[in-house]
Amino acid sequence: EFLEDSPEYQSLTAETNVLRSLVATHKRAYSQAIQLAESAIQAISKDELITLAAAYFALSFVCQEMGEIDRLLQVSIETLSIAQRSGNSSVCANAFRYLAYTYKMQGRLHAAFETYQQALEYAREHEQASDPPYNIIYNSIAELFYEWNDLANAEQYLSKGMKMIEEAGFFVNLLWAGPLSAKIKRARGDLQ
Repeated sequence: EFLEDSPEYQSLTAETNVLRSLVATHKRAYSQAIQLAESAIQAISKDELITLAAAYFALSFVCQEMGEIDRLLQVSIETLSIAQRSGNSSVCANAFRYLAYTYKMQGRLHAAFETYQQALEYAREHEQASDPPYNIIYNSIAELFYEWNDLANAEQYLSKGMKMIEEAGFFVNLLWAGPLSAKIKRARGDLQ
């Protein structure tokens, strides 16, 4: 059997194409990025859910960069379905976040909010609520409340997210939460 015919080689080639798609997107070689992501999706075994989700994330990224919001929505929904089947906390949290972000890009803030709420419900049901990827969900909800000028709920969700960040020791997420905290304080008139 030739190496190229082995399942391991096919899987490695597909994973490489996912990475190549991301690089092509960064280089704005969008046609190539789509081709690479789609070829990876076709080549990846349907049992390799995390790798398959990564390929869909790559396709989502190029759709976003191209401004193809309708296709981005379809790809994001499929990504979430695959992520949920994988059961991987990080993959699921990111898929929920990406779908909600897509809704926000469409101006559908209530759909984004509901998606974030579904993420938290999913995390609770699967005993992943304290996993670090979900603390960003709380911060994202806080951002929506801030946009709706509901500062009390914005502070409540941001506080919960920041507490989870500190408990998990996942301090990189504070880089995103800190500026939102400052915005909320400024909106309340606290200029310190």
